[in-house]
Formats: sequence, C-alpha cells, structure tokens
Amino acid sequence: MSIYEYDEEKHMRQTREEGYEDGEAAGVERGIKALIQTCQDLNLSKENTVARLQKQFSLSEAEAQSQLDKYWDCNNQEPCISPNYEKEREKLIRQTREEGYEDGEAAGVERGIKALIQTCQALNASKTDTLTHLKAQFSLPDEQAAEKLDKYWISQNN
Repeated sequence: MSIYEYDEEKHMRQTREEGYEDGEAAGVERGIKALIQTCQDLNLSKENTVARLQKQFSLSEAEAQSQLDKYWDCNNQEPCISPNYEKEREKLIRQTREEGYEDGEAAGVERGIKALIQTCQALNASKTDTLTHLKAQFSLPDEQAAEKLDKYWISQNN
C-alpha cells in the first residue's frame, strides 16, 4: 500500500465526526446562553448561575464564569461555525460535515433543553414559566415544548 493511497470512506467518517463535534459545541453554546438568560430572568444570582453552569455542563468555575461574562445581559450573540471549502470534491465533504454538524447541534441543544428544564424545576419555577422559557430560548412550538417538558421534568412522586 502506497502512502499516497486515499481512503475516502475513512475521510468522510472523520469529516462527519468533526462536523458532529462542531455542531454539538454550537448546540451546547446555545444551551449555555439559554440557561444564563433564564437564570437571569428568574433573578438567580451570578454566583448561583455559575454553579448551575458547572453542574449542568461539567464546566470548571473559570469556564462557567467566562460563559457568564459572555452572555449575562447579551443581545442574541450566536456562535457561528462556517468552514470554507473548495469546489467539486469539497462539496461532498461540506455536505457530510453539515450532516454531522446538524446531528451534533441537535444533541447539544437537547442537552441545553434538559438543563433549562431541570434548572427551572430546581428553582421552583412553574411548568408554565418553564414552557415560556423553552419556547422563547429554543424557538419551540407549543407541542414540542410540552413534549420536552414531559420528558425532562422530574416527577416528585418517586
């Protein structure tokens, strides 16, 4: 086997994995932002918000504080990951990466939704208020927000 041989299948798999990682990071970033804004809306202190970030997203105190500084009182800053690709052959690579990105972003957003619901519940926010935050922070329609609430709201009757 020559060192010049190219394994396209392996390359596509790695590209998709990279896209997934980028997408998950973007989704988690969105979840972190949503959690910070919700904590702020619910009048949680910055210190308690940092503790929530550490718990929900496994961040160090410094990482959580950095995220808090970035998004406390923010105005819809969105992370953007848009790699540049070359023509024909690169089109397939871009498409593969985008598919992975979408999968990763969905996983990261789901993690953020779960964190938001569990935080609202821990802060004794009503289900109605939690639904309002879910719909606002993640642009969810009523039915989908209600499904997520049912999925992640922890029953107290256990």
